[in-house]
Amino acid sequence: MLVNLSKEAPGSPIQLFIYHTVRPAHVDAKNFFSGLAAVGTLGLSPVVMSGEHSMHYELLVNGQKVLRREYTANLSRKEYLNNKAADTTHGLGPDGEVWAKTTVDLFLKDLANDPAVRALTGEYQLYFGTAAASTAAVPSQH
Repeated sequence: MLVNLSKEAPGSPIQLFIYHTVRPAHVDAKNFFSGLAAVGTLGLSPVVMSGEHSMHYELLVNGQKVLRREYTANLSRKEYLNNKAADTTHGLGPDGEVWAKTTVDLFLKDLANDPAVRALTGEYQLYFGTAAASTAAVPSQH
């Protein structure tokens, strides 16, 4: 069903929203002393940042939510306060970036096994026939 999804298609009834959230870990002794060491060394010592990261996937058809999945992991990463380079991982860190990519396969598996999505695929086949069925088919797992 998502094979021909396009953000440029006008009036597309199918929308897929993917977003990332993070809840920072509460400040405990480990986090406090990590931050204190980083400030005390003028940024030469790294700050350890940890928190609960979530990847959210929402599938909407005609504005109605059909499927919503959330995948969560507790991740830690270190960052130097004096580092001027932009964070290319958007706060995930290298390990978090790898984890975030694994959630795509998890979502596709959940999508393929969801009864509401299967019913929607059946409805597409009913109205648009087998030609649309091949382009509207739920992706299979390899």
